[in-house]
Formats: sequence, C-alpha cells, structure tokens
Amino acid sequence: MAILRLVLRRLLLALPILFGMLLFTFLLVRVGSNDPVGLLAGPTASTEEVAAVRKQLKLDESPLVQFGEFARRVIRGDLGQSWLSGKPVWSELTSRLPATLELIILGGLIGGIAGVAAGLRAAFHPNGWFDQVSRVVSLAGFGMPTIFLAHGSPFLLDDQAWVMQLHDWARALPKPQAVLMISAHWEERPLTLGATT
Repeated sequence: MAILRLVLRRLLLALPILFGMLLFTFLLVRVGSNDPVGLLAGPTASTEEVAAVRKQLKLDESPLVQFGEFARRVIRGDLGQSWLSGKPVWSELTSRLPATLELIILGGLIGGIAGVAAGLRAAFHPNGWFDQVSRVVSLAGFGMPTIFLAHGSPFLLDDQAWVMQLHDWARALPKPQAVLMISAHWEERPLTLGATT
C-alpha cells in the first residue's frame, strides 16, 4: 500500500512538470521572431492565403484558446502535421524509433561493459593510477554536453587508421544527425592510412 501511495504521489508531482513542458513548448513556437504561418504559407503567399492558413491552424484565436486546443490535442496524442514533410508528427517519430532504440541499447551496453570493467579494475587497486584516471575521464564524460562530443569527435578521430572500420560501420547505420555529421565530415576529408595532420 505504501508503494502505491508513493507512485500516486510521484504521478501527481509530474502533472505540474508536464503542464510546464506544454506551456514552454507552446510559448517557444509563438515567441520566435519568425511567423510560423508565413513560413507555412510560403514567401509568395498573398495576404488572403496567409489569413486562410492562420484560420485553418486556429491561430486567429486568443492565445488562451490556442493553448487549450494545443493541450487538448497533445493529451489525445494528436501531435499535428510536420511543417517540413506534411506527414503526421507521430508517424515521423515512430519511423525513427528503431534507430533511436538501437543507439540507446548499443550505447548502454558499451557503456555498461566498459564502466563495470573499469570500476572493477579501480576497486581492486583503490587510489592507484588507473583509479585516478578513470575517475577524471568519467567526470569529464558526465560533465561534457553531448553536443560537444558529437561535434568534436570527427576532429579527434580524423586521419586515424583504426577509425576506418568505425567509419564503414557508421555509414551502414540508419542515419541520425550525429552519424550523418560524422560520416559527412569523413567523406569530405577521406581517411588515409598512416597520414597525420
């Protein structure tokens, strides 16, 4: 019974957070300098066409009514249409789910195996050189924003012969943004065996 009360309390605490996320997402689109209706209608759209798109998206209503409609649709699972592809956002998300899960599972396995191995080695020789180095590396890894890792890894790994296998493997994967960026960087500057810069 105590566990059920704890779960219910956690769920109730999540409601304000979810509301805040909904509000932040809603405001983020409306606060930007670009008018989303102008972007959707196109640069050559007439005033009447822009007004029609605004009415279709119910952006001619008050912000409070717009937020209510937005929240109602999100709660129902209707995330709308993608502005870029015109397809439903939900289908766009589910089409990318397998590649995302593959990266999460593979990253978790590699990180788990490496972490347990390093932790065991450091535990058998506490305060040794390996313990100190692994502590610094793990703190640096946790402290560094992932965007820096994604943008910096091609430059750290550039022109190293041992990365040829990784490059071929990355090109064969479904293409999330980081893999695309790394693959594109390597294709601009082909790897050469034994070359140094």
